[in-house]
Amino acid sequence: MRLGLSRPVWLLGWVSLATDAATEAIYPLLPFFLTHVLGAGAMSLGIIEGAAEAVNSVLKILSGRAADRAAAKRPIVLAGYSISSIARPFIALATSWPQVFTVRVLDRVGKGIRGAPRDAMLAIWATPQTRGRVYGFHRAMDHAGAVVGPALASLFLFVYPDRYRTLFALTIVPGAVAVALIFLVDEARAGRAGRAGGAGRAGRAGRAGRAGRAGGERLRPHRAEDMGILGSVSASVRAGGARLRSSSFGEVSP
Repeated sequence: MRLGLSRPVWLLGWVSLATDAATEAIYPLLPFFLTHVLGAGAMSLGIIEGAAEAVNSVLKILSGRAADRAAAKRPIVLAGYSISSIARPFIALATSWPQVFTVRVLDRVGKGIRGAPRDAMLAIWATPQTRGRVYGFHRAMDHAGAVVGPALASLFLFVYPDRYRTLFALTIVPGAVAVALIFLVDEARAGRAGRAGGAGRAGRAGRAGRAGRAGGERLRPHRAEDMGILGSVSASVRAGGARLRSSSFGEVSP
């Protein structure tokens, strides 16, 4: 394990990096492509992005519920990444903004489907000691893809100016890499690790409870002994007070 992270966490991190690199290689160029290459108006960009993000948001809720009910989460994750990876390169064939609209919405459909079950899979591999590290690492890989994608796109367009369609078509490569890496994630092993972790936490809780009860049993005789001592002291104090009162009344009486 590198950096204290398991192999599936690393694999899902690379999946996220490759996918985000492909997405971000297209997204910054989309306004220019729509207006200058396809001759669409600025309003088309607002319609495309508004609809795409709305679909993404709704599907996150639905996929989260599906992930909670599904015994196997990897097929849902695989479906989400596959939809995005297959649809995205078709922007290279678009000749009008409604076609870009369709491709962009399908891309966000894939993102909405995969997010929640992927995070649920990461949770299986995260322990209470590594939970922040696991999710922090995954977000770092995601943002690294957002840097790598535009950088590679800029380099490509520097060497091949105005070859936007070729660039969009080439995003199938990181998309295919991301889908292939998902097959290497052993979800069955993740399930066994999760059950083992749960059993270990339950065992530790049980041992702590037994230790607490045993401590209570050991303290019980001491408490009884302390109560006996306090009772003796209280009886002695009451007897002394009685003798004092009787002697005082004897001196006062004629």
